[in-house]
Parts: sequence; C-alpha cells; structure tokens
Amino acid sequence: MKKWIKLAIVFLFPILAIAIGLEVMLRNIPNRFKQQAEIIKSDGANIETLILGSSHTQYGIDPNYLDSPALNLSNVSQTLDIDYHLLVEFEDSFPNLQTVVLRLSYATLFEILEESNESWRLKDYNIYLGSELGSLSHNFEILSVSLNRNLERIVEYYF
Repeated sequence: MKKWIKLAIVFLFPILAIAIGLEVMLRNIPNRFKQQAEIIKSDGANIETLILGSSHTQYGIDPNYLDSPALNLSNVSQTLDIDYHLLVEFEDSFPNLQTVVLRLSYATLFEILEESNESWRLKDYNIYLGSELGSLSHNFEILSVSLNRNLERIVEYYF
C-alpha cells in the first residue's frame, strides 16, 4: 500500500505543478475584470455614476463622456442577477454613488448567467472581483475554460 501511495504521489506531483503553473500564468494575463477591481480600489470613493449591464452597456456607454465620475462595471453576458450582486457587494466601495445606469430589456428579465452556456464567465467575477458565485470550479481559470483555450490564451499573451 505504501508503495502505491508513493507512486501516486510521484505521478500526481508533476501534474499538480503544471496545473498550478498554468493557473498562475492565466491569472497574470491582463483583463477587464482586473482593471475594474483596480478602479474600485483606487477610485471607488469618487464614483458617482455606476453603469451595469451586458455588452450593450459595456460597449455603448463610455464613462469618460459623462459629467460625473463614472465606472462602467458592465461585461459581456452579464445578467441582472450579477448586476444586483455587484451593486450589493460593492455598495460600501462607492460612498458617493448617486446614479446607477442599468440596461434592461425583455430578454434580460429571465436570464441567469449560472444557467446559461456562458456560465464559465463566473470565474472572472470570483477570481478578479472577489465574488462567490457558481460552483467551486468557477474559482479557477483552468477548471472553468477548456485546456485548449487556456493554452491559446497563454501562447497569445506570453509568446
């Protein structure tokens, strides 16, 4: 039995080391969620307008053109449940918040990110914004997205 355990450890150690290395590399790739988290930490107290929603508001509203200090916290496939979660989770980070812009359409009333084909995106909220959404696998880059896609991302960024 002891010999089997030693063999299992010898076999699993390199796999675990590679998985940890891939996770670290993936988390160091710049992304929108990291930028949003940095803005919340550094400038959250000054934000007066918060923009929430899906890609329509992400690409459609530029906070630089608004009169008051604003943050666009919308992301691709972001649903109303995520909008609400972000608003509640970061309400203390925005003490001067006066306006919330929320994209709303008939279709958005019934969408839930966790139940969609885009549920892998929950990892971004968990890892970079500190949320606790979805399952345990949504806390890791390597478990949320296919290995091929993760390797493509690593090659694109590092090489």
